[in-house]
Amino acid sequence: MGVLGMIEDDEYLPEYGTLVVRDGEGRDRLPEAGGLLEELATSALSGELATAGDGWLHGTTGDPYQAVRLEAHEDEPAVELGEWEDVLVTPYRSRTGSARLGMLTGGVFGDELDLGRSGLFEVRVARRAAEEGVQGKVWLLQFWPVGTSAGHRWVKRSTAAEGTGDAGWRQVLGYQVMDVAHFAAGYGMPHPESWYDEPLPGDPVPASVCAQLGVPVPVTRRDAVSVLVAAGVLVPEEEGHRLVTRLPMAVERLELPEEQAKRLRESNVRARLARLAAEVTSIAAWGNPAPVDDLAERLLVEERLIPEVLAHAVSDRLIRHDTDGIRPLPRPSPTTSYVVMPKPGPRARTSGVAPEGLGTGGVGGTSIAIVQSLGGVQGVELPPGNPPRVGVVTASRDVLVWRGEEPVVLGRVPEQHVHHALETRDGVVVSTGEVAWLVRWDGEVVRLPVDLGFAPVRSADGRLLGGVQAHVGRHSWDQPHLLDLDTGEVTSLPRADGLTRRPLAVHGGALYFTEGTHYDATTHRWLPGHDPEPLGPCTWVVDPLSGTRSSGSPGRYTLHTPDGAQVPLTVEVPHHLAPGGTVYTLGNNPNTIAVHDPATNAPTRHRLPDDVRLGPAGPGGPVWESASTLVFPTQYPPRLVRWNAHTGLLDEYPLPHSVGHLPLPIAGILDRGEGQT
Repeated sequence: MGVLGMIEDDEYLPEYGTLVVRDGEGRDRLPEAGGLLEELATSALSGELATAGDGWLHGTTGDPYQAVRLEAHEDEPAVELGEWEDVLVTPYRSRTGSARLGMLTGGVFGDELDLGRSGLFEVRVARRAAEEGVQGKVWLLQFWPVGTSAGHRWVKRSTAAEGTGDAGWRQVLGYQVMDVAHFAAGYGMPHPESWYDEPLPGDPVPASVCAQLGVPVPVTRRDAVSVLVAAGVLVPEEEGHRLVTRLPMAVERLELPEEQAKRLRESNVRARLARLAAEVTSIAAWGNPAPVDDLAERLLVEERLIPEVLAHAVSDRLIRHDTDGIRPLPRPSPTTSYVVMPKPGPRARTSGVAPEGLGTGGVGGTSIAIVQSLGGVQGVELPPGNPPRVGVVTASRDVLVWRGEEPVVLGRVPEQHVHHALETRDGVVVSTGEVAWLVRWDGEVVRLPVDLGFAPVRSADGRLLGGVQAHVGRHSWDQPHLLDLDTGEVTSLPRADGLTRRPLAVHGGALYFTEGTHYDATTHRWLPGHDPEPLGPCTWVVDPLSGTRSSGSPGRYTLHTPDGAQVPLTVEVPHHLAPGGTVYTLGNNPNTIAVHDPATNAPTRHRLPDDVRLGPAGPGGPVWESASTLVFPTQYPPRLVRWNAHTGLLDEYPLPHSVGHLPLPIAGILDRGEGQT
């Protein structure tokens, strides 16, 4: 009964109250199992404790942080029920022979558990409350291989099999009235007494309902309290009111229209039995058909509940019940309508030549010609440009680079959500939020030795990477790091509680970062071996090439140039610094890029195509591929639109359709120096 391995996460934060385990990358994939064992193949929920299928397991958690431990065993481990409140065993089929924690909306994260082989497993799922003062639950999931499974079955149940039901008062009295009930009982943010004398919002309570309760139709929130007391929802006490633990059923207190009463009864049954029905659906999916004579024993519930659960599962179209047993029913397909758009006509071509004589502007000794671009308006075809200077990251996480005119896959990043891609001397660094990967120029993919967060920054020569590692959990903290890619050396500042630091740039061997929130943030310049040097409040952007930085607030920005000058800026919107320190802004309706000359306060605007993404750099926003060219990705068809800051001209380069949805352009090295290519 050896343990093959285990992974733990004591700060797992579930989405929508659901713990998720999915297959990892693992080894060669088995084909799908077929039937209705795929994730979300039926409309059933996750059951009171857990259900599983072909490469997935869902557990019912609630919203707080959970402590989760996954174990892989050679065979069935010993059963130890003492501390556990709820325990069940469920079949699980692994197509890859590995498992990872995931999120309900998609994806997996964290370490991967090697299960030893692919195929059929059983999983013992155990759950208990955390220690006093600690939020959430504690989970243990133990996997072991089997030839055949005895099916979904409970071992120990402490949680009630039935839900509390739905008394129906929210549907009868309305949301706004029931909202008053919670505040009157002391839940939520306290309100002054005058709040109860304000008019009751929402639709009026039906007069027929109020007449049966013996109260007038409520006009104010205080009147609503009287209605709630008469309905048996609230109980008056010496100080305030108390919510009744088990509410009386509205259909039993009131004579309601037949159709409304029917809906309320159905809603109550669904609230009571939905979790049990989900487990019945899982049993049906693994048996297909599955017998029903042992359901009470499998679910550890009273026999009297089984006919009602089966009837509900049938009426909710979760299963089919006949003489052979129960079979699962597929999730209904959504009705989809399609709109045929007219095919666009041919686009006129422009020469791509910009008007002359529009002047120049610059900061800190760097000058950029400010010219008006004629290309980029919808219906105007842009001149063809060169391939990307570095490349793009595709939807399948391939790092695609160009060798001459030909795209070549340099390497693939392990399965993660890609956020940023940066060219370095050693290859392309791809940030996935949790970790960063270096795809070397020879194709080798290695994990960086330190976590640099969602938005790492890089020195202009591509040697140094900086970032702030952020840990979000029961006790959140952050920590700035600086990584020298030439030597592999990592230098770090101490961790600090909270999530208040954000990287800005790497310049002159130092990491610039802000600490604090919004306009109260202070900017620091940290050179390894020295204490961080405070530079003042509210620095928003630093140019890694020149060291120019901007600070202040809208209407009161100041540009700090490398020679020590402080130049007032009058831009009213968030702005950016081009390599070299020139100020520019991006705007939409229509899409434009505006170059700002601090000497004249007169921006020169350049029209951009309507389909380019103007969002912040990554994922899917514009990036500087060189010190003079800014590239914008588009979705359909995939292409890169290039804006030249020296000439103001636009061109475009079509990308292969294999790049997929919204390619991520790779930000290029800005200062290549002598000998760099």
